[in-house]
Amino acid sequence: MWGSIRNMMTTARNEGRKQQDSTRICSQERENVGCDRDETTASTWSLCAQVKMAGACWLLSAACGTSLWISDYNAAPSAVLPSHSMATPFGSLIAGVAMDRWGRRPVAIFGAGLFVIGWWVLAAAQNHATVIAGALINGYCKGHLMTVVMVLTVEFSDPSTRGTLVALVGVAFAVGCGLAGGLGLYLDRRIVSGLASLLPLVSLAAWFFLPESAVWLARKHRMIEARRTLRWVCGTGRENQAQVEHEDLMRRRRQDEEEDFRNSAGTSRPVLKKWRMLTSPTLHRPFFIGLILNVAQAVCGAYSLVPRFANCAKREDEFLVELLRVPALLAAALCLRRVGRRYLSVTSGLCSCACALTLGVLHYVQLNNNRPIPAQTNVIVTLFLALLYVESNSWGFSILSLLIPCELLPGKVRATLCGVIFAVHDIFVCIIYSIRCRICDVFGTYGMLWILAIASVLCTIFVYIFLPETKDRSCGEIQDHFRQRSDLRMAKKPHSQNIELNNEERSCEFV
Repeated sequence: MWGSIRNMMTTARNEGRKQQDSTRICSQERENVGCDRDETTASTWSLCAQVKMAGACWLLSAACGTSLWISDYNAAPSAVLPSHSMATPFGSLIAGVAMDRWGRRPVAIFGAGLFVIGWWVLAAAQNHATVIAGALINGYCKGHLMTVVMVLTVEFSDPSTRGTLVALVGVAFAVGCGLAGGLGLYLDRRIVSGLASLLPLVSLAAWFFLPESAVWLARKHRMIEARRTLRWVCGTGRENQAQVEHEDLMRRRRQDEEEDFRNSAGTSRPVLKKWRMLTSPTLHRPFFIGLILNVAQAVCGAYSLVPRFANCAKREDEFLVELLRVPALLAAALCLRRVGRRYLSVTSGLCSCACALTLGVLHYVQLNNNRPIPAQTNVIVTLFLALLYVESNSWGFSILSLLIPCELLPGKVRATLCGVIFAVHDIFVCIIYSIRCRICDVFGTYGMLWILAIASVLCTIFVYIFLPETKDRSCGEIQDHFRQRSDLRMAKKPHSQNIELNNEERSCEFV
């Protein structure tokens, strides 16, 4: 009898333990589900915060696209386009210096307000002088705001979404340009100018509710405001992530101060101190990579191919080109979440080279063959290859020329040097735009196409050799990469570097 009682007690104890274990497991599962739900909510909040900031930037980018329409203004057409083009590089230079001195947000507000004034001047213009003044204002604002937009988009976005948000900036620019060009064909210039002023006006209102960049605030020792901005970006529930990023900003600021102190040691001349800072490996290597990429894009961009087939006369064709670029830019925005920058640039360059080379051979055969290609076949093949060139160039080089400089340059001089790079790009675009028809007359259509093919393949080789893979890497990790390497050429094999973040070490690989 005692044995049966003992067995019953043992069985009851075992059942109690099983019930306690099941209860503990269920509670742990509920906690895990709650944690996952909180993390999902925090990630959604962070993405919404980034989209809010990017939305204001997209509005400004679309406004910059609409400013290209004034080159076809019906008053003083011979002076409007040079005025607009000459003012754009100055906008990039001044905006870059102003952002590093006064902050990103005040410069964006100033540029948006000035853009509204420029459109109102054009809407009320009664003579040629007023039209040229409006063109100068809008040309300046285009360079000014595009520099602000790119720097802000890179600094506020996560490494995983940075490429997509920048590609959507290009989409907004193309849509704004094509929309304004289309409306300008059917509506009066005053109506189009008034409608175009709505984009910077809405963006101006949005900027009063958006915070300053945490990168700039940390560089100016305003750490409380930087922490507040990081909490806004990370969202509720990710305070630890905001704290980690805040400590990372503080650590990198101390590293930059120590580096600047070492560079300025032994001299008291401010000019020599600046020169040593600019020639440090952390700055000059990413600067020249971004500069060469932008110059190459200015040479082999989509606009270099269009005018010969449009007889160098119709502006409508260029607005159509901007709309045709939209599918490729949207595809790039999706692919940048999956593939790396180097892969996108190599495919873009090789496809552009193949299209330009094939077009050149086609025209050469047609001119030097006794049995020319049938006219209908020639038109179809030419339009198809020209469209494929535009799409492939927009797919990679067009986006990377905006993204790469802002990614590679360190935060302390990101705005200034990006302004210099974009200004040089605008100058080369003006030069190429002015002499492209003369190049066709001197070298022929096939010669110009072969020049584009050579430029595309050289740019592809340069990117493949010197550009590190920056996908899913923070701007601080990219800066550490350039700080550790002593040569310009980047190795194609992956290597690791240890980065201390919040007293933890993690490995960062660059391919």
